[in-house]
Amino acid sequence: MTRHHRFAGVTLVETLLVLVIIAGFVYLSFKTYFAFKVDSDVAAVKTNVDAIFSAMSGYYRANCDSITNSDGKVVPGTLNPISNPRSPFAINIPSDLVGNAFLTNALIPSPVVLGGESGYVAQFNLTMANRYMCIEAADPDQPVTSPVQGKGNCAVSKPIGIIVIWRMQVAVRVDPAMANAYLALLGGDCLSRNAGGIVTDCAKSANNQGDYVVWERLSNASNAKASSAYQFTMPLLVQFKQMYQNNRFMDVTEGSEQYFLCTN
Repeated sequence: MTRHHRFAGVTLVETLLVLVIIAGFVYLSFKTYFAFKVDSDVAAVKTNVDAIFSAMSGYYRANCDSITNSDGKVVPGTLNPISNPRSPFAINIPSDLVGNAFLTNALIPSPVVLGGESGYVAQFNLTMANRYMCIEAADPDQPVTSPVQGKGNCAVSKPIGIIVIWRMQVAVRVDPAMANAYLALLGGDCLSRNAGGIVTDCAKSANNQGDYVVWERLSNASNAKASSAYQFTMPLLVQFKQMYQNNRFMDVTEGSEQYFLCTN
């Protein structure tokens, strides 16, 4: 009669199976952790960029026309063409934004940005366009729909000034090897390079290459998700400036050309 013996313990195959299962759980845990960390780091950069844009919008509103200096005198702002500002106009984040209380919260650290806070570059890019007024209609019985001569029933037009438009730009320095991936993750407008403290804007960036992710916005559109009661007064503020600061009727007669400020 054959007697079968059963030994206590586990076989090598069972041990390996348990180790494989444990390794799988560890791998999934690390993968989930790193995915969460990347999302968190990217979100921190987006928050910082929005905060800088919001601060730059405040700086623009304070300096696009005139400011009151330390002597109590009203003088042209730093972005007023009378002050001969350079374009691009570099913004020093610690002194211009933090020092003047436009940026009140500290930037959130993120390993995505090389160089820490110094990896953020802020600047204004200038665009100027002529503004015209139609002074004679081609058909007096029809309405004039364009101020440009030869368009919209306008027979004769006159330049009455120059529209000054400052576009805000924020750029962050990232790992060049990961630049295209970060451009997609961060939702930037383009990739560019730094040249002497100024990052080339997207329109001039060669082949969308570089180690800086760049965003561009108009000065009154700092954050599409932001809401403020003050924003609703902006159209009235612009209308007031157009009516009383920029006298179009005097320009049509004997006035000289002027700058149309704080238009964006």
